[in-house]
Amino acid sequence: MTAITVFGGSRVEPESDEYAAARELGRALAARGLTVVTGGYNGVMEAVSQGAKEIGGQVIGVTVDVIARNFNRLPNAYLDQEVKTVALLERIDKMVELGAAYVILPGGAGTLAELGVVWNLALLGALHGKPLLVVGNGWRRVLQTMIDELHTIETDLQFLQFVADVPAAVEVLATALT
Repeated sequence: MTAITVFGGSRVEPESDEYAAARELGRALAARGLTVVTGGYNGVMEAVSQGAKEIGGQVIGVTVDVIARNFNRLPNAYLDQEVKTVALLERIDKMVELGAAYVILPGGAGTLAELGVVWNLALLGALHGKPLLVVGNGWRRVLQTMIDELHTIETDLQFLQFVADVPAAVEVLATALT
């Protein structure tokens, strides 16, 4: 099983363009026989899962007690398998472990944390060259601010592949994983 881990925001609404793009990503990954791994809840996670299931793809959702308990959230309806974790960092670690590549879609603080962990692992050489795709201009602006204002250096960005949109991400993954 080759799985692609997708990180993205839970606040993305079903009628939004971001939801439609994430759903298309799920379809495109499943069409290539790739398993989709998400955080298992709503927003981008649900959209990617829904897209994959629409064409018979496999979906793994990695959930966490703190979200289920504190926000009374249930996993989305499109999961084939739920992997339950106790702690947030355990959840991120499991999502990283399962992925042969990583796609970062727009999101909030949680997605930023996930990006930070997987990017730091890439900086440390722990991803062993697995693709790490950052989709859209939003994250590029955030990371440029880190270069301008914090202690991030330009060469740290070499571990990230910036792509404009979901179709570009799919194209990069298709090339990288063949």
